[in-house]
This record gives sequence, C-alpha cells and structure tokens, in this order.
Amino acid sequence: MRNVVFGIAIFSVLLALRTAQAKYSGGAGTPEAPYRIADHNDLYALADDTNDYNKCFVMTADIDLDPCLPGRRSLTTALIAPDHYPFDYVYDGNGFLGTFDGQGHTVSNLICDDNDAHYIGLFGYTATGSEIRNLNLANAQLEGYMYVGAVAGENAGSIANCHSEVYVQSYYGYAGGIAGENDGSILLSSSSSTVNGCVDLGGIVGWNYGIIEKCNSEGLVRINIANGSAIGGLVGINDNQCVISDSFSTSTVQGSNVNDSAGGLVGINEGVIERCYASGDVSATWRLAGGLIGLNNYGDVSRSYATGNVHGEEEVGGLVGSINNCVLTDCYSTGDVNGIIYVGGLSGTLYRGEVNNSYAIGNVIGVEDTGGLFGANNREVIVASFWDVNTSGQATSAGEPNAVGLTTSEMQMENSFTDAGWDFNDVWAICEGTNYPKLLWSIPAADFVCPDGVNFVDYSYLAPQWLASDCNEANGYCSGRDLDESGIIDEEDLKILYGHWLDGI
Repeated sequence: MRNVVFGIAIFSVLLALRTAQAKYSGGAGTPEAPYRIADHNDLYALADDTNDYNKCFVMTADIDLDPCLPGRRSLTTALIAPDHYPFDYVYDGNGFLGTFDGQGHTVSNLICDDNDAHYIGLFGYTATGSEIRNLNLANAQLEGYMYVGAVAGENAGSIANCHSEVYVQSYYGYAGGIAGENDGSILLSSSSSTVNGCVDLGGIVGWNYGIIEKCNSEGLVRINIANGSAIGGLVGINDNQCVISDSFSTSTVQGSNVNDSAGGLVGINEGVIERCYASGDVSATWRLAGGLIGLNNYGDVSRSYATGNVHGEEEVGGLVGSINNCVLTDCYSTGDVNGIIYVGGLSGTLYRGEVNNSYAIGNVIGVEDTGGLFGANNREVIVASFWDVNTSGQATSAGEPNAVGLTTSEMQMENSFTDAGWDFNDVWAICEGTNYPKLLWSIPAADFVCPDGVNFVDYSYLAPQWLASDCNEANGYCSGRDLDESGIIDEEDLKILYGHWLDGI
C-alpha cells in the first residue's frame, strides 16, 4: 500500500511538471533554461498566468498577433500585465517582474483599441527588476487614454535593444513609441512611430523619470487634442535630474494648441541632456518651440545640437524656445527660425540662465524682440557665444555685448573661437573656410580629413597605408586609419568606412 501511495505521489509530481511545461514550448523559467515562446499560444499562456510574471522567457520565432488570424485575440488592454481597473490613473494589475528576451524576433500586428484604457502596450507595466530586451514590434496599433507605449505602458525596469514600428493614439497623454512613462532605463532602442495625443508625448517616451541612453526615433509626434503641451521627438518631459544621453530624433514635431512646449528632442527638460541632437522640423501654434527643446526649465544641456527648422509665435528658438534657470554649454543650432515675439537663433528667451561656448547660424524672422542669438534676456550669464550676422539676417541680439555677432567668414575660422576659450582638442573641430565648428563626438569615425563628410577624399587618405601592420596606440593607430584598432589596415576598416559613406555631408 505504501508503494502504491508513493507511486501516486511521484506520478502527480511528474504530471504537474509536465502540465506546467506544456504551457510553453520548453524551458523551466530560469535564467539557465528560460521558458521558450514559439508562437501566439505560448505568448497568450504567459499573459494569462500571473504566477509566471517573475520567470525568464525567450522568443524562438516571430509571432503575428493579427486579430483576424485564427486563434488570435482582440485586445482592449495590454496583452501582458494589464491594468485591472482602467478608471483611475493608478496601476492596479500584476506587474511583470521577470526577463523577456526577444532574441531579435518580432511581434507583429499588436492591436489594442480602448479609448478609456490605461497602461497599453505589449506589457502594461514592467516592474522594478524586470528586463525586456532584443525585441522588435512591427505594425503595432495602440489606442488608450493614458500610459501608452509599444513595449510598455509604464516601465520601471530595463528595456534594451528594443525597436518598434507603431501608431499610437492617446486620448490624454503619457504616450511614446517605446513606453508611455519610463521610471527605469531604456537603452539602445529605437522607434519609427506616429504618436498622437494631448500632453506628454514622445517618439520614445512620453514622460521620463529615469535614464535614456543611445536611443533614437523617427516619424511624427503631434498634438491632435485641444489644450496640449510637452511634446518632443524623443521625449515629452525629461524630469528633474533624469538623464538623456547619446540619443537623437529625426521626428517631425507638431504642436497645435496653447502651451505647446514643442521640441525636436524634448518638449520640457528639467534634467540632463548630453551628446544629443534633433534634425526634425518643429512647429507650435503658440509658444515655446525649439529645435532641440521647447522649454529648458532648471535642466542642463551640453554638447548637443539641432538642425531642424522651427516655427511658432512666442518664445521660439533654433535650439530652445526658452532657457530658464539652467546651464547650456557647447551647443549649436543651424535651422531657420520663424516667430512673432521673443524669437532667437539659439533661444527665444534667456531668464536667469547661463550659456557657454554656443552658436547659431539659422535665418531668424520675427516681429518683436528678435535677435540673432536671443530674442530677450534677463539676469543671464553669456560666455563666448556667437551668431552669424549674414545667414541669420540679424545684426543685433539680446545679450550683447556678451552675445557676439560675426560674419560667415569669421564663423568659419578656428581662431574666432579659440581666442574666446573654446576647446578644439576634446570638444570641437572645424574645417576652416568651408564649415562651422562641429562637436567631435558627432563626426563619423571615417571622416579623416576636410571637407566635412565621408567620401572619396577620406578613402584616398586610408588607401596609401593599405595592409599596414604596425598600427598601435603610439602612432595613433596609423593616424586613425586603423578604424577598428586591430593593428592592421584591412577589409574590416574598409567596411567601417563604407558603413559611414556620405555621413556628415
């Protein structure tokens, strides 16, 4: 009898283990043996079992969630870790705590449509300690009220190397191409997206309370609901002491209501932005429009630039709409600026702020309080900052004499800047007579010689030392030609050069 009971117990344990594993296509949910997600049924099994939200998962194939296909679901909430009570702003569900590695695979046709729902995305809420990585989302279509993003409605964990192609419609705000709100970190991720809503909208994140590093976005970010504000090509709002670094946006940004705060990279910045750029055009129907930032409020910006054109009415700048109680260092803008009042090539207004070693060259058009560098200023510190009096069409600027106007030829000479204390060893570089100063970090690795841009001139610089095998740190790896620092100039260096072909032109 004892043997029978023992046998039944063993059988029950084995049956339970088999049943647990049968939900997925293998694995044990551990870091060493993660559960395997091979199709939509596996993904739905994960979504349905909150007990597994602290486990480890890997995708082993692409998954199509098109609701028109057999066995697929029509969603009105996030698929995984949805909010249980959609009628308040607080997350009331079971957050995902585990690890989800897409292994480079794609989830396509994630479609969710509920105008009143919160925390919409593949994941509703990714909690502290969670990791989502190496995942692609294609042709996602998401509609909700607040906290809408392709990967997560709200992220408090880590998102890395994730990429989305998504249409987002938020009927209020906190919406982005990757996450609606970020309280954790988002690294090495990108989005090609259209993001619509009212407030706090971004190509990557609507509201950032965390870290964003080496991310980029393209597409359109647009206010399409009345009384909107805080929209950016990358991030809607970057909160106090939060960091955005080594990132860029080419998105077009369109504000259409009062208090727009529209920026090519960030709508409102209260944190830190470093080594970033934006190239998309920015428009706002009223105030606070900037090529990089709409309103820089107690935030610091360094080694960043904007090239897009900017249009608005009040407080309009090529780089920043308004600088307020912050420090801006080693920055520039090249786009044209068009407004009515408080219009500047670099910033529309400068209040109690500090601007160091920066310049603007775009054409500036305004009716009142318009200048080559600043439209208006109050209790500011301006150090070694310049505008081009020829290209801007502006002979004066607020902030003079500390804001200095130079001719185009003077702006293209290194000594115009080194005489003012600029660093052309570690920060800036210039091709004299053909271009303006550029930030060293932004110059492609294969752009060996002037003029700017990677082309046949650079190939001609590399070719004479083809197969040189004595490249080392002492000789600067053959004066930079050994791009991968392998010790020899070979086909790998040529691949790098061709990978940057025509960059920087």
